[in-house]
Order: sequence, then structure tokens, then C-alpha cells
Amino acid sequence: MITQMKEGWRADFWLGAHRVRKTLPSKKIAEIFEVTKKNEYIQGKFIPSSKKDRTTFSEFADEFYRLHCQVNMQDPKVAVQYQIRKFKSDFGDKILSDITVKDIEEWKLQYASVVKPSSVNRYMDTLKTLFAKAVE
Repeated sequence: MITQMKEGWRADFWLGAHRVRKTLPSKKIAEIFEVTKKNEYIQGKFIPSSKKDRTTFSEFADEFYRLHCQVNMQDPKVAVQYQIRKFKSDFGDKILSDITVKDIEEWKLQYASVVKPSSVNRYMDTLKTLFAKAVE
């Protein structure tokens, strides 16, 4: 999409899962830029730069507890703190963005053999919230 800005014309579009934004001096140049980058992407010549975060699971889990759990929960110290400690021991130093659905499913399968299904569900609720906050 091409939109007019104070400082020029902005090309704003998606290439796969990556958003590309660039302000250019004229509308025609912005349109050409967008078409060119989309064609290069289709041909595999242009790969958008990724701002991949290198935060570990442990670092984010501590931040999640401090900024979300302590603020939004009545008594987070009891269950959630234990759950986060368990997640940190299992996912610990792994980069947050490198944790896959497969990792979560394997963890869930392993943990389900030790505890009741309701406990697994509670852990999964916490993990789901943690990852939703990480995405935000």
C-alpha cells in the first residue's frame, strides 16, 4: 500500500511474514519499489532482514512473572511461580524464538505421564499466556 506522508510517500507491504516499510520521495518511485521488491522476493533474490530476538526462555519467564503475573493475578506466588520454575528448568537457556510446537508437545507428553491431565492443562494455560505476551 502506498500512502502519502509529510516527508514523502510510504511503501508499506508484506513479504511473507516480514513487513517492509520505506519512505520515498514520490508516489511513482514508491510504487516501483514495492513491485520490484515483491518480484525479487518471489524469485528468491530478496530476503527481508530479520530482527530476531535472542532472549532466552529463562530471561523472558522472569520478566513475564514480574510484569504480568505480579500485576494481574491475585496470588501469583503459589501456583504460577512453581509452573514458571518448572518451565525454566525444562526450556531454560533455549532462545525463546527457537522453541517450536514440537518442543511443547514433547514436553506435554512427558509431563502428562507424571501428573493429572488437569495439571497439564493449567501449565499449558500459563505457557500459552507467556508466549502470547512474548509475541506482543
